[in-house]
Amino acid sequence: MMKTAGTSLSKQLIEYCGKKVHIVPGGLLLKDDYYNNEKLNKDYLKKKNELKVLIGHPLRPYIDFNIADVNLRWFTFVRQPEKRYLSHYLHKYHESNHFRVEKYAGLSSDSITEWEK
Repeated sequence: MMKTAGTSLSKQLIEYCGKKVHIVPGGLLLKDDYYNNEKLNKDYLKKKNELKVLIGHPLRPYIDFNIADVNLRWFTFVRQPEKRYLSHYLHKYHESNHFRVEKYAGLSSDSITEWEK
């Protein structure tokens, strides 16, 4: 879920665990479930069993990630919906230079409620 401290936590885990962290890129779309057991095993072998933490949006809890003798633990954050929503709005506002980026053309005069639509 966007805007639920994922980037902050990822930076802390990377600082703490270093090379034992593997970041799986992409996965922001719901259909991005391409990271499967085969890819996890390949990454695990590349890290020579030093892999401690997987981070990334493509990691889907409904995919069977099974590595022999490895105990995988999942966790995620949830936020109060109104605060998460406001954080997402402000993030997009600043990221798009006050909605001046073409993708957001016309939103600069809209309210936060209109932005939702």
